[in-house]
Amino acid sequence: MPPANALAEHALALAEAAGQSSTAIAEAAAELANSSERTELDEARIELANRIHHKSDDHRATAALSLVNRALAAKGWRDPYDWRRRRKP
Repeated sequence: MPPANALAEHALALAEAAGQSSTAIAEAAAELANSSERTELDEARIELANRIHHKSDDHRATAALSLVNRALAAKGWRDPYDWRRRRKP
């Protein structure tokens, strides 16, 4: 499992490679979702949000944060009181 900063850097590279193509963006988000745990994605999201907080015109970080958010949404979440996997409505 890559550390959060490595995952954030990977998301930056994926976002840059995907560009404006909606198909490439969807594939990049799916790659992130399939290759990472939810906690790793949460940590990468925090790191990217902090990066944007310190430099608001960091468009690469904004695109990477969008990918990470999309990957998190695809992962869904587990309800501790239910065994079934849930997805956001």
